[in-house]
Amino acid sequence: MSKSKGIHKKKRVFIENPIKEANGVPIERICTSCYVFKSLDNFFKNKKRIAGVYPTCKECCSTQSKQRYSVNKDIYSKKQRHYYLNNKEKIKLKTKLYNKQNRSKLNFYFYARDRDKRQRALTKIFLKEMRNLYKEAKNQGLTLDHIIPLKNKHVCGLHVPWNVQFLKFEENASKSSKFDGTYENESWRENL
Repeated sequence: MSKSKGIHKKKRVFIENPIKEANGVPIERICTSCYVFKSLDNFFKNKKRIAGVYPTCKECCSTQSKQRYSVNKDIYSKKQRHYYLNNKEKIKLKTKLYNKQNRSKLNFYFYARDRDKRQRALTKIFLKEMRNLYKEAKNQGLTLDHIIPLKNKHVCGLHVPWNVQFLKFEENASKSSKFDGTYENESWRENL
């Protein structure tokens, strides 16, 4: 008997008996992706399916979703950008409502960010210069962005005058805390 026939038989057995029951109540299901019996807690709920759950476990769904996103990343980003441009007012209202309902959470976030900025400023001389740069940016209708982000998975920049640039709000929001490993850090502009 060849290996392929054995695997095929094994799959057929799993498909015939996908659910383990105890006293007529389903307790486990087999994942149709990894072919492992798992408790029903490891599956997303769906009342229309057998045993009230999806046939693929949460772990496999997650990996499939990540793979699908990585293959179609440019398509997803275009769709998100298109949605944002067509629904700016709706998004602003949702954001405003969220900010109002979660004021304490946001205050904590902003306090922590300001604390990090103060800790990354080398001296009080630079703090004064930074305040002046913030005022200048506000007068021009721009935002001040850190070229090397203050917080990133791979690097932490400093809160000093030579690590900032003036950007439009939309550009700054698009850049977020992206970093490409160079001081210029311009690769984020490709997605605009």
